[in-house]
Amino acid sequence: MADLPGGARGLLRMALGARPWGLMRMILGQGVRLCLLGAAIGLVCAAGLTQLLGSLLYELGGLGPDHLRGASYLPARGAAAADPMRSLRAE
Repeated sequence: MADLPGGARGLLRMALGARPWGLMRMILGQGVRLCLLGAAIGLVCAAGLTQLLGSLLYELGGLGPDHLRGASYLPARGAAAADPMRSLRAE
């Protein structure tokens, strides 16, 4: 059963008598585990790159809450100021 694609695995479990909530729990659990793994890998890589850049650049401080707020605020401010109709027309 390990070599079946996700959808076929769910159909097989349903055919064998699995309850719908159990199947949903299995699929959501796999998605959450994948997201947590990706977030953990991303945080480790970000911390490593911060250390590397800190050693290469002159007087670069550590990664603090102010840096994270600035990195989130600037793109959010730009997205909030964008005109949705202009963006849709450009597409």
